[in-house]
Amino acid sequence: MIPPFAQGFPKGPEVDALLQAFNDGDYSQVQTLARQTLRESKDPAVRDAANVLLNRLRPDPIAVVAIVVTALLLLFLTLWWTPCGGAKRGFAPTLPLVAPPSCG
Repeated sequence: MIPPFAQGFPKGPEVDALLQAFNDGDYSQVQTLARQTLRESKDPAVRDAANVLLNRLRPDPIAVVAIVVTALLLLFLTLWWTPCGGAKRGFAPTLPLVAPPSCG
């Protein structure tokens, strides 16, 4: 089955191998074959198809930013909560702190 975005791709063994690997979910193979196709193919349509498949495997930049911001927020809240009273109120085991920061 050909994905809808690939309907206009050229026919040929290189593109068929790329689409087969993509449909099988073997994205490592797709990346390997697509990079090889980009280096070796002289047909611009085949190179464009390989480039489209590579772009489909890249993570969404907004999702990457959201994950990084979430991780930083979790780190900040953890570092703030532990010495600033969260552990002292019995919500978590108290940890010996050498010099707790001021939480004014």
